[in-house]
Amino acid sequence: MGAGEWNLGRWYKPIGWTAIIWVGFISVVVHPADHPTGIPFKNGFTWLSFNYAPIAVIGTMLLVGGWWVISAHKWFKGPVAQGSEEELARIEERYGERAGPPVTTPAA
Repeated sequence: MGAGEWNLGRWYKPIGWTAIIWVGFISVVVHPADHPTGIPFKNGFTWLSFNYAPIAVIGTMLLVGGWWVISAHKWFKGPVAQGSEEELARIEERYGERAGPPVTTPAA
């Protein structure tokens, strides 16, 4: 199965990595401490004021990224086609031209 009508071509890897790095960066940047006592290593720091969101984001990225590096990249090959090329072409031909919700007729 080839690329769809709209794709990134040879740029998909650099754009993908840029997106991953950006999401990681911005997820930490937009979660500053809400109160001065929530900043570690500052005078008056207390764990009750600490913002745990950056730790949750970084932890999730490490877990998911680690899972990908250790396991998923070996077996995940993308979405699985649910039919042959001919069957999919017939389905797209039948339903692909219709826009919006399906039209229903009242029961007789």
